Amino acid sequence: MLEVKHVFQSYVKGRQKKEVLHDVSFNCPRGEDIAIIGESGSGKSTLGRLVLGIEKPKSGVVLLDGKPVDVLENRSGKMSAVFQNYTSSLHPYFSVKQLIEEPLIHAEPKMPSKQRLSRIMNLLEDVGLDESYLKRYPKMLSGGEAQRIAIARSISTYPNYIMLDEAISSLDMSIQVQILDLLKYLKEKHQLSYIFITDDKQTAVYLCKKIIVFKEGKIQETLMSEVLY
Repeated sequence: MLEVKHVFQSYVKGRQKKEVLHDVSFNCPRGEDIAIIGESGSGKSTLGRLVLGIEKPKSGVVLLDGKPVDVLENRSGKMSAVFQNYTSSLHPYFSVKQLIEEPLIHAEPKMPSKQRLSRIMNLLEDVGLDESYLKRYPKMLSGGEAQRIAIARSISTYPNYIMLDEAISSLDMSIQVQILDLLKYLKEKHQLSYIFITDDKQTAVYLCKKIIVFKEGKIQETLMSEVLY
């Protein structure tokens, strides 16, 4: 269970304090999905960083299976992310094999190399790519291929939750549809839960059943996707 409880977040710039999140609470049981939609500057990406444990809230708490998510050992292997700028999340000097392998080594350091390679091959197949990609580097990939590698990397440890932070917005429309279909397929196969941050209502409804509408750092309303069809 992912729980966000009465979270506040603010930043100080010079002598001014800006409140970005105000008393945000929601939960997402395993196997369920939530889309967080809102305009640019609404605070949804800040919320994403708190859910990932990258930042700590000024007050309130984010829990994963009852434990604070900002403690690395509490989220290691259980939570991952796919970001909008897929090129910056893929090390330019790592091969595809190394990119997918890296989180596996951290999460399961005792896994035999043959088993690790088998997992990598299966993950490539999951995202619609083949073994010819193993020795390629990010600069050799198209945008859609790079995002598929980012997704394979994110599911390599078989996490419970994946944060999708504007994960398809920089792709061409036809590629967006392909990636959305891929995400739906992977959700069913690996029993994933998505936290999908976006400003696109249509993609939110397509991927998630529960929609949280965010405005000025607050939850404005929570809806089921059927209402927005």
